[in-house]
Amino acid sequence: MRDEPARPTIEAARRAFRVPGRGAVLAAGVVLGATFGTAAWAQPAFEPPAVVAAATLAPSNLLMGPGFTVDSQVPVETFLYRFTIRANVGLFEAHGLAVLPIRVQEVKALQKLQETSGTAEFAQAVEQAGARPIMSAVNMLTHPVDTITGLPGGIERMFGRVGLGLERIDSAVSNPDQSAIEQTGKTLAVVLGYESERRKLAKELGVDPYTANAVLRKKLDDVAWVRFAGRLGVNLAISAVPGSIIISSTSWVNTAVYDTPAGDLMVMNEKKLQAMGVPDATVKAFTANQWLTLSLKTALVEALDRLAGVSGREDVVAFASRAASDDEARFVVTSTELLARYHQGGTPIALVGAPGPIVGRTSTGGVVVPASLDYVAWIRPMAIFAKRPDLQGNPRIALLAGKLSPVAKQQFAAAGWTVQEGF
Repeated sequence: MRDEPARPTIEAARRAFRVPGRGAVLAAGVVLGATFGTAAWAQPAFEPPAVVAAATLAPSNLLMGPGFTVDSQVPVETFLYRFTIRANVGLFEAHGLAVLPIRVQEVKALQKLQETSGTAEFAQAVEQAGARPIMSAVNMLTHPVDTITGLPGGIERMFGRVGLGLERIDSAVSNPDQSAIEQTGKTLAVVLGYESERRKLAKELGVDPYTANAVLRKKLDDVAWVRFAGRLGVNLAISAVPGSIIISSTSWVNTAVYDTPAGDLMVMNEKKLQAMGVPDATVKAFTANQWLTLSLKTALVEALDRLAGVSGREDVVAFASRAASDDEARFVVTSTELLARYHQGGTPIALVGAPGPIVGRTSTGGVVVPASLDYVAWIRPMAIFAKRPDLQGNPRIALLAGKLSPVAKQQFAAAGWTVQEGF
């Protein structure tokens, strides 16, 4: 009788995530370039960029409404549907099917804010507010991305990177800036009243108070200040587009971002990360990443909390701190939420790492990769990923929020992956 192969230990799995002396997994292209060579890419042919009819992706109320329309053809770029929204308050893009209702709600909010700004009552409040100049410290909490320039590239970058962003972790070690906890005491006393009014306004409008939408962020600033400093008592509540208020997959996060002062939320996140054993330098780099809005930071910390007892969570925090765009930041957060749901749904994850992308491992040798993507075609980055030797396991499972193209489905199955679409 043949002996059953030994199960990999957690420590052996952890070593599989690492490269001696570098602390990161080898780039997939380097590994596979040496392993498979050029001939590996001859068949099947890689697929051209897809373009999909918007009407097949979303209900009509998200594609047309008072003062806005969505382009009928939707290209797929870096695995996300790219919707273009043309509105009487501006031109906007929604990167991802899950982001479309959020952007539509933001358009409705902007329309309401613009309408309110034109009233005589608002003009009177503006005059009164002028006597109470806004404090510059407000920007620390409500303008997270104004001065940041992201690196080029999209979500593809998250599937095979070596060292990118590690210098941010290293520089955080010697950065003399104070931690979030130390900053909070100085900031809260100045901005608490205004910040509370701004969160209240965002809640009425059904939008994220820390939205990455620069147009909406500026309008929230202006109207919230007039309401706070000018004593404007107008209620601006509007109806919500289904799904639009969902900042996170959990109700606790959605409640917290509206009802908890920003400073308290910063402190709460930092303390939770410290309790998970995340190194101080990593916490500091995570806190400093301005593409991760406070809402996204809170959602990620909560998702990691749901992975209680899972080793390696600090690697996910470090990975998140390297996000260089809103798309990348959302990808890390929502993918972690997928993994937490899988973990709590009956198949416990024992170890998590983030060699690019996020990878979970079970105690019995299974590999689980969560991917919050809309549409995965068979393109070179996916061909590299599907055959990566550092992601061996039995079974190998991908949790995909969206779906695969027929060719990609066939090729992933041939490479030994089980893909759970629509997870």
